[in-house]
Amino acid sequence: MKKSEAASNLIDYIDTQIMAGIYPPGTKLPSLRSLARKFRISYSTALRGIDYLEQQGKLRKSPQSGVYVLSPIGLEAHHPEGDRCIAVVTPQGDWFDENMPGIFHSALTTIKSLVLSYNYSLLIMPQPQLRIPPEMLERINRLCSGVILMKEFDEEMTELPLTVPAVAILTENDYNGKLSIVGLDPFNAAYQALSYFRERQVTRLHLVIFDAPVYRNRALLLENLWRENGGEIVERSLFRRGELPRLERVEKNCGYFFTSDNLLYSCEENFRQDTGKSLIGTCPVLAVDGKSLVMPWNMRMPTIAVDWKQIGRLAFTGCLARIENTLHTPRRIYLPGTLVNRQNLPGQTGKKALLKP
Repeated sequence: MKKSEAASNLIDYIDTQIMAGIYPPGTKLPSLRSLARKFRISYSTALRGIDYLEQQGKLRKSPQSGVYVLSPIGLEAHHPEGDRCIAVVTPQGDWFDENMPGIFHSALTTIKSLVLSYNYSLLIMPQPQLRIPPEMLERINRLCSGVILMKEFDEEMTELPLTVPAVAILTENDYNGKLSIVGLDPFNAAYQALSYFRERQVTRLHLVIFDAPVYRNRALLLENLWRENGGEIVERSLFRRGELPRLERVEKNCGYFFTSDNLLYSCEENFRQDTGKSLIGTCPVLAVDGKSLVMPWNMRMPTIAVDWKQIGRLAFTGCLARIENTLHTPRRIYLPGTLVNRQNLPGQTGKKALLKP
């Protein structure tokens, strides 16, 4: 059976959840109707996606019961430890499954394909915490050729005792040149945000920041650029992991810059719940990273988006270059974002427009 293009997002999502250990063997999948709603496809298209994965030996349909995971997708079958093994440390649980499935499954699917095409084995290491435990670090150093980190571990870890080539996504700290960094270009994003707000005659800016190094850096770069161009920073709202992002007050003549799409999404939902109005429709807003374009949200927002499949490709090639050439030094590899003004709020048809960076 050929892979259904219409069901490709569903197929890739389930494929990656199995690979990452989020759906271990025996797991019962959500109902076909809920999966169809989540990925905005028909029931029959969702069924074709499930049939494709069943034919590959990854799922089993049980009449009157549901769809179950049959086995992990070839992790042990590819002998995932040895001289040609690349580890990927991923988020796990609710953080991976509910908050950020789009970007990580996009990047991880690309990494998986490239790892196998270069005859390396792939070891997925789900890690729910913001610290990599010593036993996991020891296993990576002893058994793997290199590692890709897909989480903001520098939010809590001040040291990273890795002895193998390492590349990180959504990270700011390179640990004194130990890590290669792949991500959205924060300088490019700051200049795009400046142009975006100035086109809307905004002179006062409120920064809404997620409290982790990569997000604080995005805000700092824009703040410096904004002040250099005569703008005023009226407030900074800093939210830590686990806090409920909610703006205490909103001014119509003020611009709001969110360092993550997740922050804007949460603030929009809470603002609508509190006021019955749309935050996006009330004042000029802009977010960064483009999660809203690849996640199954029912809302689209103005965002500076990056291609997360390309992020995955760059993470793999950066790791491979350092594995195969010990003289290849760690570096920062940044992708410019694309400014997308796309609004589709619940109950609205919305308009879609692509703005030039």
